[in-house]
Amino acid sequence: METLMNVQDKERDRAQRDIRAEILRYLKSDGRVAWAAGVHVRAFRGCSDILGQLETGHFMAVKVKRLGEPLGSGHAAFLDQVGTAGGLGILAHGIEDVRQALEAFHGQMEPVSEDALMAFEPETVLLMSEVSINPTRYEYGRG
Repeated sequence: METLMNVQDKERDRAQRDIRAEILRYLKSDGRVAWAAGVHVRAFRGCSDILGQLETGHFMAVKVKRLGEPLGSGHAAFLDQVGTAGGLGILAHGIEDVRQALEAFHGQMEPVSEDALMAFEPETVLLMSEVSINPTRYEYGRG
């Protein structure tokens, strides 16, 4: 059985590109995300590794770092700027950080499947669609 230390060592040793690829696959399968794309060039100072848009229309930026790797001041400033403007800025060491950030931002678990929605009465579905989401700023790194 692996100890927690061995698991953390393996996480730390994973390449940042592998973590980014896993996160992108996750984001593309999450119904709360309209689109997400990896940024392969340094577009501007502090630009995150993944940019995207949530289904709510909010901008999303994900900076991927290996466990224990420090966040640069330019990246921290960009994530803070995204959050201040009403978007979702995430410092992620893996998929779990992204999942927690989306849940904190939306105040909900992953979207309900269409099959589950069909079990509700039509009036209930209508009321659910009328609820406006009041996003809160996710304090990245403190999830």
